[in-house]
Amino acid sequence: MKLLKRGRPAKEKELTPEEAHEANIQRLISERAPVHWEEVAQKQEVELGVLRMENEELARICMNRYEEIERWKFVIKYLEKRIEDLAV
Repeated sequence: MKLLKRGRPAKEKELTPEEAHEANIQRLISERAPVHWEEVAQKQEVELGVLRMENEELARICMNRYEEIERWKFVIKYLEKRIEDLAV
């Protein structure tokens, strides 16, 4: 590019702010890659499947822990009752 006496690059054509804005919008539109919605939908379906499997696994773990806690509560109540019987 040709340099002017001030040291700035020479511009081909001076644009008004409106024209520069419109040119910038058109450049962004032309640079934007097209969206392949089928691929996006497939990726989201796969991700949803993975999240559902993880959710089911976590639910199973929670249920196992809940059942274990309930079993220990039963054991504790039994032992407390035994202690009361022995103390009397």
